[in-house]
Amino acid sequence: MANSFNLYLEACSIIKNFPDEYWQKNFYMQIVTTMFYELLKDKTSPLISKFCADNEINFQGKNFTVAPFQKNYAAPKSISCDAYILTFGLNTAFSENLDACSNVYDEQSFKSFIFQNRGLDETYKFEIINCLNNIDNCMKNFQPVEKVVEKSVEKGVDPATNILLTELDSISKNRVADDERLTDEVKRLQISLQNELETIQQSLKQISDIRDGIEYRNLKEPIYQLIQLHRKVFDSVKRHPMDDRDKGYTTLIKRFNSVLTYVTQSLKMIGVEVIDESGGIFDPVKNKVSDDADNPLDCVVKKIIRPGFMYKGNVLEQAEVEVENKIDSLNVLAASKNNFFGS
Repeated sequence: MANSFNLYLEACSIIKNFPDEYWQKNFYMQIVTTMFYELLKDKTSPLISKFCADNEINFQGKNFTVAPFQKNYAAPKSISCDAYILTFGLNTAFSENLDACSNVYDEQSFKSFIFQNRGLDETYKFEIINCLNNIDNCMKNFQPVEKVVEKSVEKGVDPATNILLTELDSISKNRVADDERLTDEVKRLQISLQNELETIQQSLKQISDIRDGIEYRNLKEPIYQLIQLHRKVFDSVKRHPMDDRDKGYTTLIKRFNSVLTYVTQSLKMIGVEVIDESGGIFDPVKNKVSDDADNPLDCVVKKIIRPGFMYKGNVLEQAEVEVENKIDSLNVLAASKNNFFGS
């Protein structure tokens, strides 16, 4: 069974994600019950020791002890707010009964502060000490009563002690049942949140696909017109290369190149990418060969005959390319390097 300190850490962690009064009250009752059980069984409580250490309270009880508690642990500091609320509830449990703690929680305004990492005024330190003193005094009523009459072994356990053990056993069983129910509830909520997250992600993807489809339908005609313009300008530049400057084409070719650059930029502005890179591995999705290659998948793109076009990852038109064997390409590259280093 988890001790009160571990249960407190669990409460502080879960309340951050589920700041609901149901969880606050549930943890409040479980922690108070666990501390009650610990004090009666072990005459000490890890969480009370933590409270005293964090709030610098040097408490010396007569009927229970406060163990030294190291402060260098990776856990939230139990500020005086939680310390006061939980010791107040524990004091009520010892003064009256465990059921009264639930009524106290419902009646008090502190239920909106518990496990929220809020501090209280320094004067509450004295209230915590008063609660601990009252608990210490009340524990006298839970001590086994010594009788003068000597009892034999056959008579068994003292009736008062037997009643106390029965009550503690009932508390322990209820605590285990509450732990299992709480764990199942947290798992159910986690699964529900995960399913909702997956549904939201699927809906967002569907919305994105629909939006892309509508956008493409609206841009389809201007995209087609720009691609045709790009084709014509590219073919014109290809038929009149820069080597024809001496024939009087210099100004014309420069203007055609400028127009081709503007058309390419316009296509990029509406999401169209031009496929016009050579030197890479042949991609059958983006490229098609202009001649009969034995196995273009093992080839390198040598030259772009006509560029291709893509819209947001989807190929609209493949690039028409010439290819060469990868081994031949590597030999040419190696030869050029040798010539460079040998010169």
